[in-house]
Amino acid sequence: MRWKGCRPWAANGLSLKANSGRKTVACKNETRLLRCGFVVRQPAAIRKVLKQAEGFSHKFNRSSCQPYPMEKHIQEKQTPSADRPALLVIDMVKDNFVAERNLPITPLARRIIAPINHLIGGFRTRRWPVVFSTDAFQEEDFIFTGRMSPHSLKGSQGAEIIEELDRTSEDFWLPKPRFSAFFDTGLEDWLRQRGVTLCAVAGIATNFCVLTTAMDALCHDFKAVILSDCTTAFTEEIHQQTLALYRKNPLYPLFRVLTAGAFLELLPDNEAS
Repeated sequence: MRWKGCRPWAANGLSLKANSGRKTVACKNETRLLRCGFVVRQPAAIRKVLKQAEGFSHKFNRSSCQPYPMEKHIQEKQTPSADRPALLVIDMVKDNFVAERNLPITPLARRIIAPINHLIGGFRTRRWPVVFSTDAFQEEDFIFTGRMSPHSLKGSQGAEIIEELDRTSEDFWLPKPRFSAFFDTGLEDWLRQRGVTLCAVAGIATNFCVLTTAMDALCHDFKAVILSDCTTAFTEEIHQQTLALYRKNPLYPLFRVLTAGAFLELLPDNEAS
């Protein structure tokens, strides 16, 4: 008994067996089989291994029918890293905190000021670089030909960093003409000169400038971490959905989503001399 377009799975240690016990069939369409009264049978040896293995799903990869690990690295204790990080604080500018604009992101952004300041203190203690990268647009920019209204214009007061953030003259203020802190800013060279190997990204918004900065860090061969409790978006739902998309990704451990506390635990207490 065989379905159209089927192929054997026996080589992968999995068979599909009819409830009657008389027929064994192979088909990549499990849903179709289940509707017709067939059930998945796993050999006893495989069931034993699956029960003993922590962090594994009993779901199967459709292409190979092998057990698919469900982010085992998230459950395991992280091992210390020898990376030298830089903190990139994105778009915490005055225009995003003006009460009269009634931006949905403003109250959410205010909540992450204290966590970011705490993290900045941790970076300073360890003598790691801190970068404040902020929008510095032109009124005639292409991005304002759509729905978005001009804001954070280069040289304006609205494009300045909010005073509530703990910023010193030792920090690097890097205006950026587009969403990513790497776009036409010279940030890559600045980081290389300081031996940075990892970019920890904080600020707003998670699904736009934070994400594009993290992606560009990877594209420039830096590891990247999005700090989940030091970033936010226009809604908490968007923030959480964006983080969920990248908590499980094929670039681990080059790209991770971590809390600030978990991130600091991964790194040495002091900069190597």
